[in-house]
Amino acid sequence: MARAYVVHLVDPDADACSQWARILADSSFDVHSFASAAAFLARGLTARPDCVLAEAMLGKRGGLELQARMRELDPGVPIVFASGGADIRMIVHAMRAGAVDFLQKPVARAALLDAVERAVEKSAAFRAAELRRGSSLERLGRLTPRERVIFAQVLQGRLNKQIAAALECQEATVKVHRSRLMRKLGVRSVVRLVQFGQELGLEQPATE
Repeated sequence: MARAYVVHLVDPDADACSQWARILADSSFDVHSFASAAAFLARGLTARPDCVLAEAMLGKRGGLELQARMRELDPGVPIVFASGGADIRMIVHAMRAGAVDFLQKPVARAALLDAVERAVEKSAAFRAAELRRGSSLERLGRLTPRERVIFAQVLQGRLNKQIAAALECQEATVKVHRSRLMRKLGVRSVVRLVQFGQELGLEQPATE
């Protein structure tokens, strides 16, 4: 059975939190409430929620500061803002900084659920990418130093004979190493090998 998505609410308005919590709980979300940004930062991120729904007006710039702090601590946790008093500059700042949505209080049920569902989808995609990256790094760690060198040469677009000349070895030796490294990385073509490197952000200098 799939786990329930975890949503953390951050709002000093207990009535608003209670209303949001009922709507989200009715839709099978696991909901936890915090009365301040400080309380949330002290405990909330340790559970790595799938979404944070926060009042934007947590003090003068509290909502934006919370968003910035969350990006530092865990960029994989998306935030949805809600407020009845935010100005256009705050809304624009929040959205440019990556907020999933900025809702107007009082928040309609449909709008709330739509924003939170988009946020948890974003969180799920981020975590899936993390898992893929972790798996890729683990496979990369299996390569020998020689295989790493040849991998780097392939990413630069060099042919087997060019790699052999650069490493002062036989072309057949390069072919063997390349075959082994591709098997360790779980790829079956040079195209996929290059994509593997791109996914990990490995440097690929332009070919001469």
